[in-house]
Amino acid sequence: MTTLFCLIAATTLAAAPETRQTIYPTTSPFEVAIRGQSADPFFPGGGNGMSDQIYADSMGPGFTATPTAYQPPMGQPYPSNGMNSFYAQPTAPTYDPFMTQNPLSAASPYGPYGGAPMASYGLNGAQPYRFGWTDRIEAGYIFGSGTESNGVDTGDMAVFELDIIKDYVTQGGQGYIWKISPEFNYREWNGPGAPNLPPNVFRFATGVELTTPKHGPWTAQLGFKPQIASDFKENLNSDGWMFDADIKLFFQQSQDLTWTVGALYWDRVDQIILPYGGLIWTPNQHWEWRLVFPNPRVDVFVGNWFTGPTWFYAGAEYHVESYQVTIDPTDYQDQIQLEDWRAFVGLRGDNGYLSHFVEVGVVFGREAEFRRQESTADFDTDPGLMLRGGIRF
Repeated sequence: MTTLFCLIAATTLAAAPETRQTIYPTTSPFEVAIRGQSADPFFPGGGNGMSDQIYADSMGPGFTATPTAYQPPMGQPYPSNGMNSFYAQPTAPTYDPFMTQNPLSAASPYGPYGGAPMASYGLNGAQPYRFGWTDRIEAGYIFGSGTESNGVDTGDMAVFELDIIKDYVTQGGQGYIWKISPEFNYREWNGPGAPNLPPNVFRFATGVELTTPKHGPWTAQLGFKPQIASDFKENLNSDGWMFDADIKLFFQQSQDLTWTVGALYWDRVDQIILPYGGLIWTPNQHWEWRLVFPNPRVDVFVGNWFTGPTWFYAGAEYHVESYQVTIDPTDYQDQIQLEDWRAFVGLRGDNGYLSHFVEVGVVFGREAEFRRQESTADFDTDPGLMLRGGIRF
């Protein structure tokens, strides 16, 4: 029954994408598109035995095969795989080949403070937005670990996670960018022995994000996300409604350095207010350092593999979820908050049309807190191994 529910949800959300596409990626250049994603690449060339020029010719007018996107360290030659340079990738077109056949009439994202709104620079050059629909599907498994409540062993707990998200991006008047992101989340809990949690919980949310046009080097983002999270065994009440919000300010100091500061509000059992801030630094076109709390990560380009350009990355994240739950066998209703830290390493690939990632990590600092602690005891969970993967298309 659980599997059937997940398949129905995935089929419903993964509708045919809108055909209108541009050079604009689906997310802010300062946010991940899916876990394992940073700046979104354009159209890759190079690897898989295809010469750069043949690949460029297949992409149509305006595409250059000059391998300048990935330069080797100073004084070092390009490693070669025969027909082309393994570490080299052709530069991307400066216009959208799907939007127009005339590159001179299309918007270029390039320029320090000009071009399209919110243009930034990452591992693959300038990265503004992409209009239309994009789908993301992620799944993860946290292996069973022991739990403890008030010094008493309460058994093991394992978690299966499934997230399905659709992003729709459009441009409003005067260059403002709107992103609407309906999403569905499913969690399957195996354990602990006490308290007797429901085996399945669900979350439905819709995020709305507004990004301002660039004013010199400055850009601002505002986000709001209402959500319903429950096992749906009993009538929904205020424990199952939550509202998140955020405000972020970005300052692009140079082509390779951006500073950001802001605040996050998460409505859970606790009312959590977090600082948001740090820097995004791309010292060269191999590396990207996204040192932003609460989700820092570092990416490095490792070559054109079978699926196209590939990156290795390492990161961490602070993670808090909350659900309205029914505690068996008394059918007592409460709200649970699950808090943890996650550190991971992984590989991601992107061929311009399909992004994918796989990663392994550790979940630690795991605490479960209930709103009505006089009736349901909080518990802690030991660190556990985590596997995750996902696609974006």
